[in-house]
Amino acid sequence: MESRVGAGTTISIYLPRVEESGEKAATRKEIGHLPGGSETILYVEDESTVRSLTAHVLRRLGYTVLEAGDGRQAR
Repeated sequence: MESRVGAGTTISIYLPRVEESGEKAATRKEIGHLPGGSETILYVEDESTVRSLTAHVLRRLGYTVLEAGDGRQAR
């Protein structure tokens, strides 16, 4: 995570490489448990559709989500 005053915060997420094809992965029936929480998350995303969907998923996992469309709304 990198954070600079006046420039915001950048969080990098590194996902493992998957060796199987998308078709094979899509047919797998085993679905892992998604961890939930009770924390409050300030979620800032300028694309309203992405923001709405992500906030919905986070709420279903038990989080309280504060949504903002940009940095000014997040203050």
